[in-house]
Amino acid sequence: MCLFQILTNAIASFPFAAINLYRALTTQEVQTQDQENIVQFLRVMAIWLFYVQYCSDFYIYVSTSTEVRAAAAKILCFWNRRWNVDHTNELKSHCYDVNSSKDQCN
Repeated sequence: MCLFQILTNAIASFPFAAINLYRALTTQEVQTQDQENIVQFLRVMAIWLFYVQYCSDFYIYVSTSTEVRAAAAKILCFWNRRWNVDHTNELKSHCYDVNSSKDQCN
């Protein structure tokens, strides 16, 4: 699991570091508008990829650990429709009891 996290972080961080290094080395050079647009586009894509590494940890944990997978399935409760319906009705009835208006719970 740690190996996958390290690889994901390295792969996601490298483009961001590379584009920032390129921009730092070429600040003195005059670039055309097209060249600057390409660099800016690559920078935005690198930033997006840099943020993906923070989202990837959940998927790495779920794919590599059976305990985390079971806990995530228990929290998300997508497999048991009856549980969702029972608790949804229970929450709605509680909401109707607490509030006098039914529109506040929807």
